Amino acid sequence: MAAQTLRKITKAAAGGGRKSSAKGAKTRRTGRPSAKDENVGPQKLVEAARELLQTVAPAMLTAGQVAKAAGADRALIRYYFGSMSNLLGEVAAQLSRGLVTNLSEASSGEGSALGRLKQRIHEFVRYEVANPALHPLYAQQILSGKAPGAKKTLESVAAQGHASLQQIIADGRRSGELRHDFDPRLLDVAIIGLCEFIVVGRPFLDAWATSGESSAHLVQRYADFVVELVSRGIASDGEPA
Repeated sequence: MAAQTLRKITKAAAGGGRKSSAKGAKTRRTGRPSAKDENVGPQKLVEAARELLQTVAPAMLTAGQVAKAAGADRALIRYYFGSMSNLLGEVAAQLSRGLVTNLSEASSGEGSALGRLKQRIHEFVRYEVANPALHPLYAQQILSGKAPGAKKTLESVAAQGHASLQQIIADGRRSGELRHDFDPRLLDVAIIGLCEFIVVGRPFLDAWATSGESSAHLVQRYADFVVELVSRGIASDGEPA
């Protein structure tokens, strides 16, 4: 009887050890998905997504496509970002910060206020065309508040972006180039709308391009048109410099 009891105790102890071992193995699987991905960090996944978004709409982009482009296990997306949506939120934030940085640089050069405004608008259009996913991602992830840190990103981008335009306006008013009777905030919104819509309107330019005329050339003409339109509206004498 004592021998039987001892065998039961021994068997139970052995089973408990196997159960504990299995639990430990399960816990380890929640870590980094695979050793082969040790050189793939979160930024590489963001860059892979940005590259794919040149030709793929955000709503159509999958975790599998991003993982394949990055040469990684798709589980890394969940490991680093929690979800594909959060990864797209990070892409939106980085694209937005990149735009603000570029606009600030284009706005802070030498020359007249209207000349710097022209540089700003051309850079805005160029950046939008180069990053067609920026506008839909910004609306879906940042403006909606869906992305982690969306409110902070929105406040930062809005403040920095407007500050660089405000500097142009302040300089232009001091030099007598620009009128004093318009609201800089409304001008900012108007420029954003005019420059962002070029991505949505690009198919129209493709369709309207005449023989021997590229849509890329029409994009440049559009940027010039926006510059003239805005300049005539805010220049002190009604005429662009």
